[in-house]
Amino acid sequence: MEKEIKIKTTDNKTIYGTLNSENNETLAIFVHGLAGNPNEHMYYNAKKQFPKQGIDTFRFSLYSDEDDARRLTECTIEIHAQDIDRVVNEFQDKYEQIVLVGHSLGGPSILLSKQNVDAVILWDPSICEDLDQDIEPIPDTNMHKVDWGIEILIGEKLIKSYKAISSDQLLNKINLPTKIIFAEDSELKEKWMKTNIKDNKRADISIIEGASHCFNEENTEIKLFAKTIEFIHEQTRE
Repeated sequence: MEKEIKIKTTDNKTIYGTLNSENNETLAIFVHGLAGNPNEHMYYNAKKQFPKQGIDTFRFSLYSDEDDARRLTECTIEIHAQDIDRVVNEFQDKYEQIVLVGHSLGGPSILLSKQNVDAVILWDPSICEDLDQDIEPIPDTNMHKVDWGIEILIGEKLIKSYKAISSDQLLNKINLPTKIIFAEDSELKEKWMKTNIKDNKRADISIIEGASHCFNEENTEIKLFAKTIEFIHEQTRE
C-alpha cells in the first residue's frame, strides 16, 4: 500500500511524504541530504525492498515546490531537526518501532533532532565543520550557491547553522544504537575517521567498497540496503 501523507508543522508549514506499508510493526523514516529529495534512487528503491523485510518506509521532503512546503532558502539544520521530530511524532502511536535513516546532511539533521526512536542509521553522513568547497557566497546577497551542474540557492541561515555545528557536538549526540555506513570513495569517511568516532561504543561502522557518496555504483545500493536491514532487525527484534 502506498499513501501520500501531509503533516502540518507548528509554524503552519506542510511536510509532504509517502508511506509504503505492508502493515509491519517497524517503520524506517528516510531523511534526504542537501538539495536532495525523497525520490532519489536510494529512498525510492527502499520502498520496494524494505516492506518485504518487515520494515515499512516513509520518505518525505524537507523542502519542495508544493503548497505551504518549506523552501531550501528558508531552512536551517535546526529546522530540519524540528521537522524530523514532527514526522516521528506523527507515527509514534502507529508503530512498535521507528528508526531514522539519513543520507549526507540528513545525518547531522537526525543527530540534532530529539531522536525519539529505537535506532539511527547514517548513510555517508556530512560532517559540518568543513563547508563543501562547491558552496560559494553570492556577492551582495544573503545567499550562497552550490554548483552541481544545476546551480542551487542556499540561504545564509543554513550556512551559519552548518558552520556552527562541531564534530564533537555530533559525536555527543550519538546516544542510541547507531549504524554509520560510509562510502569507501567519499571524502566524508576520511573526515569522520579523524574524529573520535571509533571510540563511541554506540556507533557501529561499516564501509561499502567501491561506493561514492550517493552509492550509485553497481551493487553498492544492494550492499547498503543489506547492512541497513540487518541492523534494523538486530535492534528491533531484541
